[in-house]
Amino acid sequence: MSSCRGCWWPAPPPAGRWPLNAGVDPSDLSDRIARLVHRLDRDSAADLCVAYVRGHSWVDSVVLGADTADQVRDQARLVALPALTPEQIARVRDELPAGSADLIDPARWRH
Repeated sequence: MSSCRGCWWPAPPPAGRWPLNAGVDPSDLSDRIARLVHRLDRDSAADLCVAYVRGHSWVDSVVLGADTADQVRDQARLVALPALTPEQIARVRDELPAGSADLIDPARWRH
């Protein structure tokens, strides 16, 4: 596994940066993602995430944010890597819990 400049992997954000009402254990979730990165032979958690989104046939494009030129270059590299296959997407769905509305909607985060 290689690391990605500007990506939080392999260290997750400090526990205090996770929403208190997210309903997940940040350490457990980070461990699950790390195992999937390894099992699916991905470069990083960022690679896994981008490849997961790109692997869906109904996704036409992906919008990624960047603050620096290095981040743009890293994201261009991620987009150039192979997307996940339908089988790999199914494995991710099986091994990761679906995010609650309190986790995926920043407007609902409580710190």
